Amino acid sequence: MLLKDILEEFILELQVENYSPRTIKGYRNNNLLMFTFVEKEFGLKEIKELKTIHIKAYINFWQNNKRKTLYINSIIKCFRAFFKYAIS
Repeated sequence: MLLKDILEEFILELQVENYSPRTIKGYRNNNLLMFTFVEKEFGLKEIKELKTIHIKAYINFWQNNKRKTLYINSIIKCFRAFFKYAIS
């Protein structure tokens, strides 16, 4: 299944659970940025192709671009919620 298709299901779930529009926007944007990165760098579009190493490469990308730890932890939180939804 395509990462972006699962993301849309995840966003719908957040809306049903009554998350704030700002939170939903953050989850969508942070996950889409990662999906764009893995597609560009590794040619991945499907969730079954995504491995831990790809997510670590994305985090490393932000570390190398001098992003603050707080920012990096917030995007990790978005990934964690998305993947928790995707595997349930």
